[in-house]
Amino acid sequence: MRRWIPWVIFIFCITYCTYSILLPKEVSQDVPKEIATLPLFNLLLTDSQTVINTKDIKSKKATVFFYFDPNCEHCQKETEDIIENKDILSKTHFYFISLDSIRKIKEFMQYYQLQSLPGITVASDYEFSSLNIFKIKSIPSSIVYNSRNQIVAIFEGRMTVAKLREVLNI
Repeated sequence: MRRWIPWVIFIFCITYCTYSILLPKEVSQDVPKEIATLPLFNLLLTDSQTVINTKDIKSKKATVFFYFDPNCEHCQKETEDIIENKDILSKTHFYFISLDSIRKIKEFMQYYQLQSLPGITVASDYEFSSLNIFKIKSIPSSIVYNSRNQIVAIFEGRMTVAKLREVLNI
């Protein structure tokens, strides 16, 4: 009987570590002053020519910067959740941002038909600036700003639309 105790402890530790890594975390500690309001950075759209800057975001909607990798299963599931709950797009603008090649970003965009959904912009952080500003540590990650461009939440790991509705009170 005693020889099973180390195995039980080992399995518990592995399970705990796995869940703590994979479960999404809403980061609620003090937010650095640089990101308390929407910081300035450039994004390259999938046409490979158009650069947009966050200073041009004048929406009266909440803004979500969703950092993804086209091959990431969690990113794909989060994208499917957004598409299934596309009514959220009337109150929120999503910026799908990747560091991958424009070709792979476009394939992802076309596979999920994101270009046909109003309220979604797909882009590349070609300068790695927003990645550094937000100190993104894991993919997927989402940074949520309200309609007044004030930060509301940072999610490391998968964010659900239900959780987004909760933090935005919509």
